[in-house]
Amino acid sequence: MSLSSPVGARIPYSQSLMNSQAKGQFVAKKGECYDFAIGGRKMLRKQSTQSTFCNAGIWFFAFTVIALATSGIAIAQEGEAAPAEEAAPAEEAAPAEEAAPAEEAAPAEEAPPKERDYVEISKGATKINVTSSLHYFEDPESSIPFEKIRADDFQDKFTLIGDKKFGFSASTYWFRLDLQNNAEVMQWVMELAYPMLDYVDLWSLNAEGEWTKQESGDRLNFENRYWQHRLINFGVSLWEGDKATYYLRVATKGSIKVVLNMYSEREFGHKGMGELWILGIFYGIVLIMMAFSGLSFIPMRDNICLYNFAFHGLFMLAMMNLDGLTFQLLWPNAPDWNNVGLLFFILTALGFCVEFGRQFVKAETYSPKFNKAGGIVSKVLFVAGVAALFAPYRPMALFCALSVLISITIVIGGAIGSMRSGYGPAKMFLFAWGGMLIGILAKVLSLLGKVPDVVITQYGVHAGFALEAALISVAIITRFVDEKK
Repeated sequence: MSLSSPVGARIPYSQSLMNSQAKGQFVAKKGECYDFAIGGRKMLRKQSTQSTFCNAGIWFFAFTVIALATSGIAIAQEGEAAPAEEAAPAEEAAPAEEAAPAEEAAPAEEAPPKERDYVEISKGATKINVTSSLHYFEDPESSIPFEKIRADDFQDKFTLIGDKKFGFSASTYWFRLDLQNNAEVMQWVMELAYPMLDYVDLWSLNAEGEWTKQESGDRLNFENRYWQHRLINFGVSLWEGDKATYYLRVATKGSIKVVLNMYSEREFGHKGMGELWILGIFYGIVLIMMAFSGLSFIPMRDNICLYNFAFHGLFMLAMMNLDGLTFQLLWPNAPDWNNVGLLFFILTALGFCVEFGRQFVKAETYSPKFNKAGGIVSKVLFVAGVAALFAPYRPMALFCALSVLISITIVIGGAIGSMRSGYGPAKMFLFAWGGMLIGILAKVLSLLGKVPDVVITQYGVHAGFALEAALISVAIITRFVDEKK
C-alpha cells in the first residue's frame, strides 16, 4: 500500500471559514485548495557466570509477572464510621444587652484576574513548537467539567509544564495554551506528535463567542480527524493580531506524552511529505531484509530464517503502530484493535526474538542455562501476547514494557555466554543487535517517563532496527558458510 497521498487534497471548507465572520472578512473561496501531501486523505565467562546470570533473569521475570498480576486488582473497602454521640443541649444563655450596631464594613474589592503570558507566533512564521508554553492541571478522578476548568478563578491551578514527564498515569490531564497570532496566516493545524493517546479533546471559541469542542484520539475512528494524518491534529483559526485561549483534555490508558506543534496548512503538508519519505525508506529496508530472510530458508533449511522473518514482521507492525501508520492505512475503523494489537505485536515479536537468539548462538551447546531460561521466557511471552487481547490494557502495557527489558537482558546474556564459550558467530550477533537495543531501551525509558523526549528516543529504534535487519541477514549467511566449511 502506498504511503503517499494525492496532491491537492482540499481543506474542509467549514474549517477554513472558522472565525471569518468575526472580522467581517472572507478567507477562502469555496473550492480553493492548498497543495497537501500527507499520509492519505481517508486514508547477551563460564558456566558459573552463565548460571548466575540466567537464573537471575528467570527469577526477575517470574517476580515481575507475579507483581504485575497482584497489582492488577485493587480492593478498596470503606469502613462505616460510628455515629457520634449526641451532644447535650447547652444551657440557654441569659439575654445580653443589645449591642450597638457596628458600622457596616465596606466590601473588599475583587482582585483583577492575573494577566496571562501569551505565546506569540511571530510575523512570517509558518510553524512553532508550543510545548514548553503549555500549562497543565491533573484531574486524578477525571471528574472536573470543562465549565469549571475554563473559569477565571480556576486558572491559578494550572502549572507551567516545563520539563514535566508524565509516563503512565490513570489521571486525566488538562492543558491550556494562550496564543497570540502575529503572522499573516489565519488557518493553522495543531498537531500532537505522539499518536498513541486514547482521547484528546480541544476546546476553542468560535466566531459567535461560544465554546466548541473537537474530538480526536486513537480510540475514535480515524475519519474523525481534521486531516487524515497519522498524527492527532485539529484545525485552528486565528486572525492576525488576535489572541485566543485553547484547552486540551488528554485521557489515555497508556503512556502520556504531549508534544504540541502549530503549522500553517501548507507547512503541515510539506512536513508530512518529508516524513513519508523517511518512513518509506525505513520500512522498505525492513521489508527487503524480511524477504531475504524468508527466501534464505529454501536453500538453508534452518529454522533461524523463519524465526528471523517472524520477529521482523511482527516488530515492524509494532513500529508502524507506534508511528500511527497501522491506524491510518490498515484498520482506520478498528480503534480498539489498534490499541490491543500493539501489545500483541510487541510480546509475540519478543517471543520470536528470544527463540531466534537461542538458535543463532547455539545456546543448547554453548550456553545450556541460557537455553533453558530463554525457552521458558519465550513461552511466557507467547502466552502473554494472546492474553493481551483480553486482559486490562494498563497492567499489560506495563508488563510489555518490562518484558522488553527482560528479553534484551536474556538475549544479550546468552550471546555473551556463547561467545565466551568459543562460538565465533555470537560476536556478529552482538554487533548487529547493539544499535537496535540501545534505541529500544531509550524508547521504553521515554514511554515510562524516565528520560526526556529527544531524537534518539524518537528515531533511535527506526535507525537501529533497519541496521540490525541488514547486519543480521549478513550474519545468517556468514554463519551458514562457516558451518559448511
